[in-house]
Amino acid sequence: MANQPKEWRDAVKWGTLDLAGSYRSVFREALPNATMVADPFHLIKLANTRLDETRRRVQQNILGHRGRGGDPLYRIRRLLNMAKEKL
Repeated sequence: MANQPKEWRDAVKWGTLDLAGSYRSVFREALPNATMVADPFHLIKLANTRLDETRRRVQQNILGHRGRGGDPLYRIRRLLNMAKEKL
């Protein structure tokens, strides 16, 4: 991107990227006028990661231990990430 003329970079309106911090910082530096758009795969992956972190934290706070087979929050963990076609 740095090799492109400034006029070309200024003309870019949107950019799809991975949500990693390194990509975002390069994107902001190279294309300051463009709007960042997260690609669907990485957006869903990030949402699932945050959901699982929350589930684990709540499990720990409520029961004081990691999830076990009989614990309700542990049993639903796969359901929370399952594609709608498999439900």
